[in-house]
Amino acid sequence: MACAGTPAPTGAPGPATSTPAGPATPATTEADAWRAKGATEVPPESVRQVAIGAIGVVNQTSGAVSDADARGWALALLRSSGYDDWALNRMQDGFLLRGGLSSAPQAVFAGELGYIQKARTAGARVEATSQTIRRLVLRPLPDSLRQFFASQAMTWSQYGFYVDKIGPSEIATVDGSGARTVVARLGAGVGVPELFAGQLVHDAVLGDFWRLDSDFACGSAQSRQQLGGACDP
Repeated sequence: MACAGTPAPTGAPGPATSTPAGPATPATTEADAWRAKGATEVPPESVRQVAIGAIGVVNQTSGAVSDADARGWALALLRSSGYDDWALNRMQDGFLLRGGLSSAPQAVFAGELGYIQKARTAGARVEATSQTIRRLVLRPLPDSLRQFFASQAMTWSQYGFYVDKIGPSEIATVDGSGARTVVARLGAGVGVPELFAGQLVHDAVLGDFWRLDSDFACGSAQSRQQLGGACDP
């Protein structure tokens, strides 16, 4: 789901947090910083560089968040998606759990963690391609959804992105001999919309990213029933 580019400045209204870099020492390296976040390697710079490209950014906050900030948050979400894709393909489950990308990683990354664990048990690696994002729709999330979020072990946030995306995509495992087994496949043009509640985080290692507080499949009847307008196309 990641694209290439550079994030726009973000700031004023809306949620944002910062994670401290910690005391720097001459011996600290980039690899050390990523290791502290649970990663066993440093992602390529291309993962951190994102751009909106042809993706539509829709701001439905009625002016509570400026269009410029909405676009900056969208870039941050694309960066989070890139880290997610990289972690799945490089089997960086430690990073998914401890890197700070989510406030509820066990629930938000349940699918990725499951694929990684099954591949590792089988002595294989994961090879995944991502869907194509068409629109990122920023919308406020009503306080009444707090209880449902909590019931799903996820974190309610004031804002969320409805992500309009489509296939094709595929997840496969590849064993030591190169044999490839497809474990999940999405056909071309098939929609898989999701809702990512969260907030902008400024991080010295990750850069600006959208903290993934939830991941609801808006194609699910239960999600549409419980989340109402938050899952509207």
